[in-house]
Amino acid sequence: MPSYGSTMIIFVLFGIVFLSLGIALYVMSDKVQMAEVNYSSICSEGQTGCEITFQLDADIPSPIYVYYELSNYYQNHRRYMQSRSNPQLMGKKIDEDQAKQTCTPIIYNSDIKTPLYSYLDKD
Repeated sequence: MPSYGSTMIIFVLFGIVFLSLGIALYVMSDKVQMAEVNYSSICSEGQTGCEITFQLDADIPSPIYVYYELSNYYQNHRRYMQSRSNPQLMGKKIDEDQAKQTCTPIIYNSDIKTPLYSYLDKD
């Protein structure tokens, strides 16, 4: 049975460790620089390639990570989860028969008659 003193020492040690981790993470996150560029009006739908040029207000030290955001796209939606191929997501080429086995009901982009997010209200 742990004593009162040993329990307090353990809580204080954990408190110090988590407080120092919290301060370190806060300082690191405060150094993050972000720039948002909305390119929906620049690139037209159905276009296979689009080049965008933009200026940043300040220099960003390396390493630089580029992320993009999709709106009205629900990756955890049931139809999306049923229509996927893990080997294909890992970059391996699959043939049409494999796609029909693992990607039903959406094998091609043309199989989506309405936007995917409209199915959320029906299911």
